[in-house]
Amino acid sequence: DWQRFIWQEVAFASEGAAREAALWIRHEGLTLAEVAGMARAESTVREAYCSETAELSGLLMAAAPGELLGPLARDGSWRLACLRERLPPAVEDPVLRARAAGELVANAIERHLAGRVSWHGER
Repeated sequence: DWQRFIWQEVAFASEGAAREAALWIRHEGLTLAEVAGMARAESTVREAYCSETAELSGLLMAAAPGELLGPLARDGSWRLACLRERLPPAVEDPVLRARAAGELVANAIERHLAGRVSWHGER
């Protein structure tokens, strides 16, 4: 949930094109960027925390860096993804520090309020 993923993603217009590209990568040893260039498809590098990418989080968690994922249907296209890097939570990450602080405050408030319930009338 706190891990950050970096992956390359290429969208194809059809499932067949995405499957053909996957074959070129898996069996011919081409990279995702090379196949994207051959297909004249846009290649993007994406980065997100596990909790921010619900549609891919399970696949990204299970993948090893360099592993090809897909084809995956999303937003009217078929995509191939390649995990570049999985980064564990780090204290130096300002986003995670803010998130941790927010969760600590919320938990402390919840514990504090839990002991302050006043019942009026019969229970």
